[in-house]
Formats: sequence, structure tokens, C-alpha cells
Amino acid sequence: MAKKKKKTRQKAVYIIFSVLFLGMFAFAAFKLITIGASYAHNRRVQNDIQDLFFNTSLPDGYSGPNYSVGENSWNNYDMVSGIDHEESVDPYVDALPSYDFTPLLEVNRDIKGWLSISNVAINHPVAQSSDNEYYLYRNIYREFESAGTCFVDYRVDAQTCRNLVIYGHSMKDGSMMGKLRRYLKKDEGLAHPFFWYFTPDHVYRCDVFSTYLTTIEDDYLVFDFANDDEFMAYVKQIKKWSAYDFGVEVTPADRIITLSTCNYSIVKEDGRQALHAVMVQVK
Repeated sequence: MAKKKKKTRQKAVYIIFSVLFLGMFAFAAFKLITIGASYAHNRRVQNDIQDLFFNTSLPDGYSGPNYSVGENSWNNYDMVSGIDHEESVDPYVDALPSYDFTPLLEVNRDIKGWLSISNVAINHPVAQSSDNEYYLYRNIYREFESAGTCFVDYRVDAQTCRNLVIYGHSMKDGSMMGKLRRYLKKDEGLAHPFFWYFTPDHVYRCDVFSTYLTTIEDDYLVFDFANDDEFMAYVKQIKKWSAYDFGVEVTPADRIITLSTCNYSIVKEDGRQALHAVMVQVK
């Protein structure tokens, strides 16, 4: 009788643990499916938005204008034509795909620009709201989206500020600003030393001069500068923090753009990656 009760208890324990295991497995599978579906939906939305902005769809694997930059030529990135950081003419502008802000602005008047860093698969609209929360988990259609939308800090004037600060999520599948971490590697950064920022009125070539890991506790985001000395002191500090030297000179007359995204490789939850570039108007 005792043996029978013991077997009954063992069977009950086995059943309980089996049910718990199956429940945990089902929950984990559900979470993975949900996350995968979210990533897939975000990719579809981003593709639709790109089709709105570019007059022709970008081909699969589009990597931007074809250029090659040697390690010793990033400050004068086209050794053949001799185009440098100071000039307002750019040999690659004509190679950019045609675009139109009108369809985007018809969808959402909050759109301020378009960020294009094709070597790290960043081709996204940039919005701005009255706070820094609204677009954290909304796409430009104002629908819930875990990947959110890249957005300008609400405290700056997107057209005239000296430091245009743009935030974006770093998704685990590498979407949004997820692949910006590649710039922490010297070979990648020096091979792709600039990217593009479009506005309804202008096109800017953005010459990268600093990137590094930081935290929300560090004073790496400064918007207001009382004078040129404050601006240059800030530039000096963020260049000092850079993972390596890009060889790009920044002057008091320059505007800069700052990209900020999460990076938890060193500090969890509060870890960030910053990337700074000089904005050179080319169109």
C-alpha cells in the first residue's frame, strides 16, 4: 500500500513538473513568435516608408553611393577629385537616389528630415514631437511600434541648432540604429567616414569625427552654447572621448549632428553609444 502511494505521489510530481515545463516552453515560444512578428512588422513599415520617400524603391542590399576610402585618405575622402571637408560641392550627391518629402509630410507633419547611413542599414525618417517620449514606441503613422521612430530632441530647433541631436532604438535584430555599433571599429569607421542627412530644404554630408560608448549619467548631450568657446570646448571633449581619431577638423562656424542610441555592452540599462559628425551643406 505504501509503495502504491509513493508511486502515485511520484506520478503526480512528474505530471506537475511536465505541465510547468510545457507551460514555460509555450510561453517562451509565444514570446519569440511575438518578438519575431514585431520585427517583421517594423521591417514592412520601414520598407513602405522608404517607398514613400524615394521616388523609386531602393534595391535589395542598397549600400549608398559607391565609394572607397583608404585609411590615410578619410580627411580628403576622394583622392582622385581632391574634394575635402571644407568644400560645398560633393561628387556623390548626383549618385543619391531621388527623393520627395511631400508624401511623408502628408502622412505626418512632425517629419523633420531623413537619416541615411547605408553601410549600417540606417535609412529612416526623423520626426520631432513636443517631448522625447512620443516617438519612442510609435511609427510615423502614430501606431504602436516597438522600434519607434528616430526623433530629434524636443529641446532643439531642428533647422538652426548648433548640435542636432537625434535618438533611435538599437533593436536586437540590428534594425533602426542597431548596427551603429560597427562604427566603434576603426576599420569600419574610417572606410565609411560620412553619411547623409536630408531635410525638405537641404542635403547635408555628415563627416564623422567622434564615436564612443557612454552612459546617461555623462554629459555628452549639450544643446545650448553661450558662445563659440563653449561650443569648441564641447567639441574638444567629445573628440577626446572618441574610440579613435577620424582626422576631421571642427570649427566654430560648423553645425554638428549627434546620434544617440542604446548600447549595453559595458553598462546595462544606462549604456549609450554616441556618434558625432560635422554637417556640410551640399545641396
